[in-house]
Amino acid sequence: MKNLDIRRFCVSYLMNYKNGLYFCFIFTLMLTSNNYVIAHGMASVNDTKANYKLKKNASLVNENLGLCNNSNDATAASCNGTPVGGLAKISNSIGCRGVSFKLRITALAYSFDFDGLSYQWQQSNDGLTWNNLSGETNPVGMDFTTTQTSYFRLSVLCSISGETAYSSIVVFTAKDCDAYNINSQSVVNTCGALFYDSGGINGNYRNNEDQTITFCSSSGEKMRVDFLNFNTQDNGLTGRNHVRNDILLVYDGPNVNAPPLFEFAGVMSAVSTVPVVISSDRCITFRFRSDNSTERLGWEAVVTCTTEEWIHWSMLTPLNRMNFMF
Repeated sequence: MKNLDIRRFCVSYLMNYKNGLYFCFIFTLMLTSNNYVIAHGMASVNDTKANYKLKKNASLVNENLGLCNNSNDATAASCNGTPVGGLAKISNSIGCRGVSFKLRITALAYSFDFDGLSYQWQQSNDGLTWNNLSGETNPVGMDFTTTQTSYFRLSVLCSISGETAYSSIVVFTAKDCDAYNINSQSVVNTCGALFYDSGGINGNYRNNEDQTITFCSSSGEKMRVDFLNFNTQDNGLTGRNHVRNDILLVYDGPNVNAPPLFEFAGVMSAVSTVPVVISSDRCITFRFRSDNSTERLGWEAVVTCTTEEWIHWSMLTPLNRMNFMF
C-alpha cells in the first residue's frame, strides 16, 4: 500500500455465533489514507481458533465497534463510545422460597483493559427497578445470599463517553417447594424440593436405618442437590476404604446399582463442606444407613434441576476426595 496514514484502534466486540453461542474478540485496526481499515483478530470458539480479516469503512467501525480513541499509542487506549456489557451467569436458577441460598454470579465477554471503564453489579426484585450492590465492583464475579426471587446484571460504564452498557440478565427464582424425607417415598419427579433425613427439618434420624430415595428431573435436565446443613455420626477417619457409622451414599442414576458419586458422614462446617451434587443424567439416588447407636439431626438439602456439568468422585484428587467425605 502507498502513503499509509496508519492509526491504531483496539476493538472489542461481542459476536453471535451459531446456536446462540456468544464470544468476544479483539481487533487491531489500521486506518489507511483512503478511509478504510484493515483488521486482524483472533477468537476461540469451542477451543477452535479462527482468524478474521475485515475491510470496512472506518467511520462505521468507529460508530459501531470503537472502544478506543484515535490514538497512535495502542497501549494506552481509553474507552470511547458504548462498551460491551457481556454475558452474566448464575450458579443456581431455581431455589425454594424462604430457604437461604448462596449464589455465585459471574460475567464474561465484557469490555476490559481500557482506561475509563468501571463495573458495578446490580440486583432487582422485579427485573425493572435496579439497585447497586455495595462493594460489588469486580466483574469476574460476586456472591449473593437470598431467600427470594432476584435478578442480576453487570453495569459497565465508560466514564470518558458517559455511556453505560449492561450484561444479560440472570434470574434466581424462588418457588414453593414440597418437602421429602428420605423414607417418604421411593421416587420423586421434581425440579424444586426440600430433602431431609427421616426426622424431617427438626427431628433426628433413628438407629438401624436403611432408607433409599431417588430424585428425577421433571424437566429432563440433570439433578442438582445443595446441602444447607449436615450432621451425622462418623468414626473420625477419612477416605473411602472403611466403614462409617451413619453414612449417606449418593448414586448417579435411578437406583443403588448406578455408579457411586459420594459418601457423606460427619458434621458440616465452614472448613468441612458438603460439595454440590450434580447427576450426569436426569436421576440421582440417595441411600442412608445408620448403626445401632447415636442419633443426630441429619441434613437439609435443596433439590433443583440444572444444565451444569457433573463431577464424578473418581475425577477428583485424593485430597479433595477426603475433604468431600469429611
